[in-house]
Amino acid sequence: MGAAKDYQNGMMSLGMLISKVEGLLSVIEDDALSDKLSNALFALEEIHAYTTLGDYDFETRGRAVVDRAVNEIVARTESYAPH
Repeated sequence: MGAAKDYQNGMMSLGMLISKVEGLLSVIEDDALSDKLSNALFALEEIHAYTTLGDYDFETRGRAVVDRAVNEIVARTESYAPH
């Protein structure tokens, strides 16, 4: 998914990435893909919510979680084959 790679390259905010993934899932309407991405998307949404709190240290507490979730999104969308 191009949006995930854009995020990895610093060209997109976390909030925008979440919006793009949600938009993709609503357009594709594929339950299998939605299921595969749900945990990663939830992790991104959770960290994004924490970042709105003034005292949340993203680099220490959120970066690794987001990186794993983004890598999972990239891997799952690259291997996506519609049914």
